[in-house]
Amino acid sequence: IEEVNRIPAGVSKLNFGWSHVEGDSTCHPNVPDCDPALYEPPVHSYDKTPPHRAITGGYVYRGPAIPDLDGVYLFSDFSSGYIWGLDADAVAAGEPALAHQLLDAPQGFVSFGEDDAGELYVLSLDGSVYRIGAEES
Repeated sequence: IEEVNRIPAGVSKLNFGWSHVEGDSTCHPNVPDCDPALYEPPVHSYDKTPPHRAITGGYVYRGPAIPDLDGVYLFSDFSSGYIWGLDADAVAAGEPALAHQLLDAPQGFVSFGEDDAGELYVLSLDGSVYRIGAEES
């Protein structure tokens, strides 16, 4: 199971349960006396079913170029090349985190970056850097 976790500003210690739990699942059967209530649950998780295998963490978009993405946490799955968005402000308010697929790229991304203006970039395994921009009409 792949998961996205959130650490609120000012919080220094959270236990996400690895390796006792993954995602929003129950405890692994080989872990005695495991109590899922002791662990901070993820804000979003999904099964590792092909083509989805590995989350590449990203950033909350705060740039001026795409107002519709303001406050959206962008992350990717390396294996599928998908980029998803989670409403970070809703997550911070304790609302359910629904991921919306924003892009289906032909390759996976290994990292995200952010410039001084808050615009986001993705880096592919071959070293290419792409700026995330609005779809041209």
